[in-house]
Amino acid sequence: MEKSKYICVDFDGTIVTHDFPEIGKDVPYAIETLKALQDNGHKIILFTMRADEYLDEAVDYLKKRGNELYGINTNPTQKSWTNSPKAYGHIYIDDDCLCINRVDYTCFT
Repeated sequence: MEKSKYICVDFDGTIVTHDFPEIGKDVPYAIETLKALQDNGHKIILFTMRADEYLDEAVDYLKKRGNELYGINTNPTQKSWTNSPKAYGHIYIDDDCLCINRVDYTCFT
């Protein structure tokens, strides 16, 4: 197995459809792909604009579907080498990134 990666993943529009403040419907293959990545040793960091009770709802949503989070809006390991507020990751998955109209989770399987 290749070295474990830190994977920062957005929530609304990436894991579920945009329906904020409600939680939208599952984006096809998102939950299963995150679980497979986690099962292969990668560390999932939820990287979202949600806060307070809305963030708690997103975390609970993922936990109920078998996705344990390594971090929430932060990478716990980075505190020893930076005070940057941006979560450190090797890969960032977000529906609003440049040149990507939507996340195609089939590319990870």
